[in-house]
Amino acid sequence: MSRPLDGRRVVVTRPALQSDALADGLERLGADVVLLPLTRIVPVDDSHELAAAIDGLDRYAVVAVTSANGAACLGAQLRRRGRSIPAGVLVAAVGDATAGALADEGIRTDLVPERATGAALAATLAAAAGVAGARVLVARARTGRPEIVEGLRAAGAFVDDVALYDTERLAPDPAAVARALGDRGATVVVLTAPSAVETLAAAIAPEDAPGVAVVTMGPTTSAAARAAGMTVAAEAAEQSVAGLVAAVRAAVRS
Repeated sequence: MSRPLDGRRVVVTRPALQSDALADGLERLGADVVLLPLTRIVPVDDSHELAAAIDGLDRYAVVAVTSANGAACLGAQLRRRGRSIPAGVLVAAVGDATAGALADEGIRTDLVPERATGAALAATLAAAAGVAGARVLVARARTGRPEIVEGLRAAGAFVDDVALYDTERLAPDPAAVARALGDRGATVVVLTAPSAVETLAAAIAPEDAPGVAVVTMGPTTSAAARAAGMTVAAEAAEQSVAGLVAAVRAAVRS
């Protein structure tokens, strides 16, 4: 019996420690999965800013978490410092995958926007929580996109933008990238962050970009891929492994 992804190569570019579940889900559907990590996550072990935020969580009205990586790093920092998020602090997650990662860390989620972007999270918080005059902790990557912070500050919030981790771009051998891409007509590349888009774009010739069909984690990554000249074959409807697998299936059907 044939499977939905038989004969299709899918290149998974997530950090090495985060690729197993996605690879397994794709392989069960028949895909030939190639692992090509383009970034890696490096937690911030300690900083004065981070220590002050974790030790002073009761100062915040809202803690906003913008990725599953941020959720995992936040959980690790809470355990390390023997802290927990106070009951009166609203916890907001950018999407369902981030909410799920928070749950894995034993952290409740009080608010998730309908669209998984930083701008949508800021707008939802402004509308639902009344953040004017409130102090908000945005816990995220050091090089996070500005939309959530700008949106919250425009709504009158006092924002502490605190780095939990760094996303480091790797430098894959262009020959290895070429081998991974293989037959462009039968290959789909899964990209889950703009940093991965930038790394892939740097490893291929600009004129080859339109031939790269990609599946993305969400609208921010899709915009970065289109800006790099790549073809967005499908975008995950939800930020999760299941959402990415469904998007790969949609890309293959199109």
